[in-house]
Amino acid sequence: LSLAQMEGLAAALVETIGAEFAGRHLAILPMGVLLENVAGLYPTLLAGGCYHALGLGELGFADGLRPDIGRLAGIIEARAANSLILVPELLRALTAWMAATGRRAPDLKLVAVGGAKVAPPLIAAARSVGIPAYEGYGLSECASVVALTTPHADRPGTVGRVLPHRSLTIAADGEIVVGPAPFLGYVGGPPQTEALHTGDIGSLDDDGYLTISGRKSNLLITFKTNSADLTN
Repeated sequence: LSLAQMEGLAAALVETIGAEFAGRHLAILPMGVLLENVAGLYPTLLAGGCYHALGLGELGFADGLRPDIGRLAGIIEARAANSLILVPELLRALTAWMAATGRRAPDLKLVAVGGAKVAPPLIAAARSVGIPAYEGYGLSECASVVALTTPHADRPGTVGRVLPHRSLTIAADGEIVVGPAPFLGYVGGPPQTEALHTGDIGSLDDDGYLTISGRKSNLLITFKTNSADLTN
């Protein structure tokens, strides 16, 4: 990914979501995660917000196998966080905790959920306990986000509209194709100069909302190395 590609995404997110949502963003995902950097940190700073990055222990993740969701919820409330980025399982856990305790995070305005498909009932359950959850879709090759729902453009069951700096078409077999060339290329491979065939299957409705329905194949690509490769 180039700097221009990542900055272009961050600017498109500010344009799409609105700078008024850039208040206090609390980083829940590690900053080593591309989504947190390009969709959390960069847009917050571009829009003039405040970015809070705390240690894992403070957030309730001192024991990665047994996260303390109550501590996490308490930090979200105590820091008066306005926005978060979560993966679906964290959203599920936080929703269940709030439903069981009756506690709320009244300052939250936007909780973006990505990393895997989110069931519409989970979005509904989260919103019912005061978590303003919105689903998105993206790939690392596109610097993370390609489309997302927002408070201004919300259609549960879809992953929202495509960001303004991207083009998206659906191939004859239903494959999602994202352009223009969204990344520089894979390490050791040729430059990426064409649109990206994602391998995901989806559809666009008449209003431009994207729905993901599956994968074109279950192929997983891995890389084989040996000690000679690592020393050269």
